[in-house]
Amino acid sequence: MKKHLNDAQKKEYAYYLTLVSSVLNGTEPQLPYENCNLDHIRQISNDTRMDAIFDEAVLMLSKKYSVSDKLLSYVKNNLNHWIYIDTMMKYEIESLLKCFDEGKIYNLPMKGYFLKEDYPNSFERSISDYDILFDINDIDSIKNIFKQNGYKFKKNDDQQYHFVKAPFMYIEMHRSLLKKNNKNY
Repeated sequence: MKKHLNDAQKKEYAYYLTLVSSVLNGTEPQLPYENCNLDHIRQISNDTRMDAIFDEAVLMLSKKYSVSDKLLSYVKNNLNHWIYIDTMMKYEIESLLKCFDEGKIYNLPMKGYFLKEDYPNSFERSISDYDILFDINDIDSIKNIFKQNGYKFKKNDDQQYHFVKAPFMYIEMHRSLLKKNNKNY
């Protein structure tokens, strides 16, 4: 997000936040102000990675306000895209967690895995990866499970192991919550 906004940009961001708020609170969106450029606001939503929420707001708004056919088509396609990715990512992570449980492998999903469920719709929170805490003694079994499920081992460092699966799965397996040199370790 920009650090310094001119008055027109402040107005766009303020209206954008009212749209986001309406979706998250389940209220009717406020009609756009005079000469509002929804395409500029769409760009703000893309820049802030909340485009699925903006898409929902535009669909709600289109019931009372004339939204351009081009924008309406864009938001419908984009929203379907995010729903598809969310559904596939949810399927993938649940499949892996089930394999870990069946193999009696200690694991603890973290951050985005739980935060997604705090949104009215899980697809509203886009994530780029999943983070899972694990016991380093299980690394050989973990690598085997990932391989059996079509993942490739990408790299590791002293803190985490990275696994990927095309087109969009990225999983970081964390050995610990803190690095050993952290004073709170």
